[in-house]
Amino acid sequence: MKLSCFALAAVLGGSQLGAAPNPAWISDLDRAAQFQLAHPARDRPESSDPKSWVMGVFYAGLSAYDRAGFDHHRYRPALLAMGQANHWQLGPRLYHADDMCIGQTYEDLYDIYHDPAMIAAVRRRCDDILAHPPEGPMEFVTDGSATQWNWCDSLFMAPAAWVHLAAITGYGDYRDFAIEHWWQTSDFLYDPVAHAFYRDSRFLPSTHAGPHIFWARGNGWVVAGLARVLSFLPADDPSRPHLEEQFRDMTTELLNFQGPDGGWTPNLTNGRDRDLGESSEESGTALFCFGMAWGINHGVLAAGDFRGPARHAFAFVRGCEDAQGRLSHVQPIGFAPVGYPADSTAPFGVGAYLLAGSEMLRLR
Repeated sequence: MKLSCFALAAVLGGSQLGAAPNPAWISDLDRAAQFQLAHPARDRPESSDPKSWVMGVFYAGLSAYDRAGFDHHRYRPALLAMGQANHWQLGPRLYHADDMCIGQTYEDLYDIYHDPAMIAAVRRRCDDILAHPPEGPMEFVTDGSATQWNWCDSLFMAPAAWVHLAAITGYGDYRDFAIEHWWQTSDFLYDPVAHAFYRDSRFLPSTHAGPHIFWARGNGWVVAGLARVLSFLPADDPSRPHLEEQFRDMTTELLNFQGPDGGWTPNLTNGRDRDLGESSEESGTALFCFGMAWGINHGVLAAGDFRGPARHAFAFVRGCEDAQGRLSHVQPIGFAPVGYPADSTAPFGVGAYLLAGSEMLRLR
């Protein structure tokens, strides 16, 4: 019988996870990928739109896992079919970060096939934005009309697409835009004492009464976004040390809130007090796991400090998968820590799992 995510985390949280790619892990990741491909979400517009951020995150994870090659690139046909069905287009909103997310997978495929059609829309979008720089406040709006990267999730959705495009084309203005706007968002939402991001302006101390709220998945988007941006920056890029410093500060602080089951609660600060009733959540935990494993594999984080926590986190996430490949404990689309059914799932949770798995299978 499949163990619960909590029981499996307890069983696999230590050295049993091993140092070499594990066929059991590969079969689990395959099962989750295949289940999601066979059961596309239809519960909300964001889930049913194949160019949405929800599907963009899933395909980013599927692409990372496919490129890792542990299962002989078996998902490349599905990735190509998605791009072709989308006609390699992005979402409709010029400035909105969410509508750039699917472009990250188009760029991954371009790296393999070198077909300019795969990135033509991404390049047009970035050129249009450079020609008409975004204006507007950093205060968050709820109607989908954001022109700035004024919520922390946006730091996963868009910057890596810009920096990857710079690496593909050699055109440094794409990278410069991404780095400038990364720090604009960070200056607005990052708490340098807590080493964590407020989700958006509604949660800043100046506007939100009560205890500080640092949403786990929101900070997971930032940690994962940092890893993906750094993946495409040259080693000697002048912006790299500052980004690496933020990455280390955030991941180091996260160690203080990891639960005994290997996971993180939706509200990070509640991780120190499990009596508050919050259980660990899959998507935020998977994003943190991905970031930590990426950091070790790329020499940004000390393996001795982060290998154990990354393995413990991955055990928790693996345990959220049932025998059919369906993930549980995924907080639905939202912007803050809230209660949700234990059996809740979403494509972005699968994408985060595949991102984590793609790096955990490399971990030594």
